[in-house]
Amino acid sequence: MQAQAFKISVGPYHIMYATQVRLEDGGFMVIGSRKSYNYELVMSDGRAKGLAMYSAFISETSDLDENNLRSILFNLFRNKVIKEFPRLLGGSRNYPASGMSALLPIRLNHKTNDHNVQVQVVVVCGGAKPKAYRLADPERKDRILMNALRDCGRLVVSNPNPKWMRENMPSRRVMGDMLHAAVPNYHPVLFSPDKTGKDQFRVLTRVCSV
Repeated sequence: MQAQAFKISVGPYHIMYATQVRLEDGGFMVIGSRKSYNYELVMSDGRAKGLAMYSAFISETSDLDENNLRSILFNLFRNKVIKEFPRLLGGSRNYPASGMSALLPIRLNHKTNDHNVQVQVVVVCGGAKPKAYRLADPERKDRILMNALRDCGRLVVSNPNPKWMRENMPSRRVMGDMLHAAVPNYHPVLFSPDKTGKDQFRVLTRVCSV
């Protein structure tokens, strides 16, 4: 894939629903947006670092359902997709379904047997069924609010042939900011990846509602 640089507008239309990733130097990587198939690097002081870079992968995943299924390992310095991971089926995880994801802490002394690299694990938890967004449209006379998902997918991205592992959380979760939840989930859950079964999740004290 060849890199293509171009200027973009910073108006609100072009930055709606983009994904932001914090970088090690304190800056950010802003990925995609409405009809914006590119990514841009932003320095810690808020200034753009160079021009926006076109991404063929983002343009391939512009469909509302499709963009919730695919994930990649990406080298932002070379503008290159290193690997595409197996699809996480069973529901939508990106906006508007909005599950939550995290890279687990990396143990520097914990390496794989076959490759001399640190084990790197990503978890993607919660979300909603693909049709939930359309069914919840306030303009629909037969509006239906579907339940959020309970599953939590885990992927060892440093594995040469990674496969998703699944566990069920104690409760359903969608949209971590809870701005659009009809019945918000006020109970935080502590995830312990080294434990197994029900011991992996521990429900913490309820967060007071505002």
